[in-house]
Amino acid sequence: MLDLKKISLKNKNISVYLYLIIPLIVYITFFIIPNISTIRYSFIEWDGINPVQEFVGLKNYIRLFNDSVFIKSLKNTFLYTVSIVSVDVILGLLIAVLIHRKSRSNITFRTLIFMPAMFCSVAIGIIWVFMYDSNVGAINFIFGKLGLEVLQKQWLSDPKISLFAVAFVHIWEGFGYGVILFIAGLQDIPGEIYEAAKVDGVNNWQNFVYITVPMLKTTVALVWILSSIYSFIAFDFVYVMTRGGADHSSEVLATYLYKQGFQYNNVGYSCSIGTILFLIVLVMAIFQLRISKET
Repeated sequence: MLDLKKISLKNKNISVYLYLIIPLIVYITFFIIPNISTIRYSFIEWDGINPVQEFVGLKNYIRLFNDSVFIKSLKNTFLYTVSIVSVDVILGLLIAVLIHRKSRSNITFRTLIFMPAMFCSVAIGIIWVFMYDSNVGAINFIFGKLGLEVLQKQWLSDPKISLFAVAFVHIWEGFGYGVILFIAGLQDIPGEIYEAAKVDGVNNWQNFVYITVPMLKTTVALVWILSSIYSFIAFDFVYVMTRGGADHSSEVLATYLYKQGFQYNNVGYSCSIGTILFLIVLVMAIFQLRISKET
């Protein structure tokens, strides 16, 4: 005799697997295969056009660590990432604490903070290039009107500040994501905990340090990981605004990878940079996940 329940359950399981097939195909096609191909190409010398591909082993990787521009772009990438992640996590959490309660003014602030994320990053970069312009840009103009000429800078051409000028735009555009995640985490904290702490005479600072931060450790880890990965593979703002800057002062790994692959036709060398970038991001993600689980 047929067991209808088992047949029904089996058909349900099959339908679940069928629904997963398309995402799996997309994942394999656009993530697994390109990454495997990148690693494979990193061991060859190829210009991307000529059908002849010469296997060179570790030559591209040896060349990388003797390449001063690569070393500089690696340092810039870490500096760029640390600058952005620090603001996203610390300032993002503080602002979320201030505006997480439901009110008309807080909803307005949330909208204003998140609004830049709704626009195209390339368009944002182009607009900020005009704003940073040393002659007709809005920033130097405002400083001049306020009598703060000492703060007027060559924002995108000064090697000392160009990287941070781009990082500021990156923060301005993506800052809202972290704030929204922190607000969601704050709304999940039971209000009874704060009420009990209030009865015990706990002040606002102690609430933040001993209740809010520990209760948000999962959200902090999530924002930290997402911000780190997004910053480390940054390309659009840097390329649109500075093209890597004078003497590669704002060059990052993603822009150097692009130049080697598409401007200089060094596909194998470009893929070796991509492989290093992938491995660093992978190690960062694993490390951050382990740290978040232990805290």
